[in-house]
Amino acid sequence: MAQTKGSKDGALNGWVADEIGYQRTASLTIISNVLKNLIDKRRFINLRQKGGYQSGNTILISFDASQLAIDKPMDWPGSTNKVTLAFRDEQMLLNYCTVGVRATTDDTLFTEFPSELYQLQRRSHYRVDVPRASRVALTLKGENLPGYYLNDISANGILISRREEIILARDDQVRNITMVIPPDEPPIGNPEDDETLIFIKEGQVKRTFLNRRLHLAYAGIYFPVDGKEEEMLLRYVRRRELELLRR
Repeated sequence: MAQTKGSKDGALNGWVADEIGYQRTASLTIISNVLKNLIDKRRFINLRQKGGYQSGNTILISFDASQLAIDKPMDWPGSTNKVTLAFRDEQMLLNYCTVGVRATTDDTLFTEFPSELYQLQRRSHYRVDVPRASRVALTLKGENLPGYYLNDISANGILISRREEIILARDDQVRNITMVIPPDEPPIGNPEDDETLIFIKEGQVKRTFLNRRLHLAYAGIYFPVDGKEEEMLLRYVRRRELELLRR
């Protein structure tokens, strides 16, 4: 089974840690998808410049591989210096990029295409969905409990479910947590070749709840992970985020 791997190309292929709480990317695919989402969802952006200027809400009109076209704010100071675009994405995470101003018209501001995008990543809480066939096995008081679905994952926990009584209760200590995550599309040949296997020594049940409409019982499990386990989880979360953005 394939283990999670870090990217040698860093920000060129995905997100990499940059400052405390921030990560950055130079991936054309990721940046283009984020910009496309801004247009499709008509999400607001704010423009900032040195000297204290900050615009009200405006929108990205269009973009191509060389430039952005932005609805020019009414109070635009006319500067041709660099400008910082700041906005929140669908997960309400703060994103920003700094670009050079190329030209302005009566109603449009043209800038360079971003070479890098920064994101304030709430790593301890940020969760990503996993492929539907993902499974979890664990032990409770020495008893093996297989047959759980893995619903989402973060650097410090998971949400699991099953189609019968959850068995687990709040504050239960569980061990030997084994997650098997298949690829979204089955590969040619042995499907286990592309599965991701993540093993965590122990965790604590923080909450349980029922979805009676779906006939599912859920449990949220917190991981008091060590450095090695946390890095393994972070690598998978970043990789999965890139997969979802490319869709």
